[in-house]
Amino acid sequence: MSATYPAASGLRQPVPMATAPSLDVSMTPVEVVPSPPPSFKDKLVADQNLPAGGDGFVEQEGDIVATQTPEGPVIKISDRYRAMLHKRWENTLIVKLWGRSIGFKSLCNKLSNLWNLKAGVHVVDLEHNFYFVRFHNRQDYLHALTNGPWIVFGHYLTVEP
Repeated sequence: MSATYPAASGLRQPVPMATAPSLDVSMTPVEVVPSPPPSFKDKLVADQNLPAGGDGFVEQEGDIVATQTPEGPVIKISDRYRAMLHKRWENTLIVKLWGRSIGFKSLCNKLSNLWNLKAGVHVVDLEHNFYFVRFHNRQDYLHALTNGPWIVFGHYLTVEP
């Protein structure tokens, strides 16, 4: 199959056109099922930004032991594993903006300017105007925690460790 297009000299030249393969399209209705929103855990894990292997921590036998008792399940976590979990959250604050909802990017930009950050942060939206803010720098964390009160667009921003 070819079509004719004007050439630069004014003469018409045949130009080959690609032929589309024939498709067998049936008119069978397809049910579209929306995917569920990501869970709280998925948001946190996706925000880790850690290389493969995580932060170098290797889970060992006995770090987490789950048993069933007549009163219900019991989960025991080793001190080593508990310290690792604590270390991942040691430079993280929970913040809430009172009285106003703003866009996620607007909040991130405003916090960066308000706190005059020297290093980056990861912000996780927890819904209802609550956010996790994980700092890359300990001094930025301490500044945000101790040098309030913070006001964003005329509304208070509460900060909790």
